[in-house]
Amino acid sequence: MESDYKLYRGDCLKMIDQLPDRSVDLMLTDPPYNISRENRFWSMNRQSMDFGVWDHDFDLTGWIAPAMQKIAKNGAVIIFNSWHNLGVIANELERNGMDVKDCIRWEKTNPMPRNRDRRYVADFEAAVWAVKQRGKWTFNRQDSKY
Repeated sequence: MESDYKLYRGDCLKMIDQLPDRSVDLMLTDPPYNISRENRFWSMNRQSMDFGVWDHDFDLTGWIAPAMQKIAKNGAVIIFNSWHNLGVIANELERNGMDVKDCIRWEKTNPMPRNRDRRYVADFEAAVWAVKQRGKWTFNRQDSKY
């Protein structure tokens, strides 16, 4: 196992300029989903779903162009977001030198409660996985079975 790695924690929009171009092997990010809104969850004693100022009117794709300049020749990006936004994110990644390979589905064991009498429970998070165009990305299969 290699020990020459760095893990950054912080506001991507403030830290991205500190990274050298083509220096990031994997960018794993979970930007705001822009899903804060008024709703009608009276049955659950919640009249709105507000995740904070950071989720209000976030520029969903404006950060992608500068961020993809940081991805190494053989690097990748995984972006978690609402399934509603995945197509928009995927299109912007492709416009910025990335090949979208897959949608990742992460099953949640503790999904957010919602009105189960009127909707399905969202028991997963979705992410887009993309690699640098013409790169030789790494994929570590975890099981010998298909």
